[in-house]
Amino acid sequence: MLKQIALILKTVCRSFDIISRNGGEEFSILLIDCPNRQAIEIGEQIRKAIEKHEFILSTGKKISISVSIGVTTYPDIVNNVKQIIESADIALYEAKHTGRNKVIPYY
Repeated sequence: MLKQIALILKTVCRSFDIISRNGGEEFSILLIDCPNRQAIEIGEQIRKAIEKHEFILSTGKKISISVSIGVTTYPDIVNNVKQIIESADIALYEAKHTGRNKVIPYY
């Protein structure tokens, strides 16, 4: 399933964006030279693509999943590069705690 998610991320993101797996089921995407509004739109495209994808498990069983996404941008929203991960994480946990399957920007 993680390989299928990675393929969706690679398809939706731009060729020069940096996609990484943080561990477990968490991914980070660095959207290079991307204003906040566009980052939120890309997050929403990712959310929709994953939501509508039919995932096939190694057993052959088909399942649907959803994702929660936290978005922040530098220098639009945070003015310190070190704050990027922390602020995106705050937004991610807000998405998880307010119903999941949504994109939440950090403000």
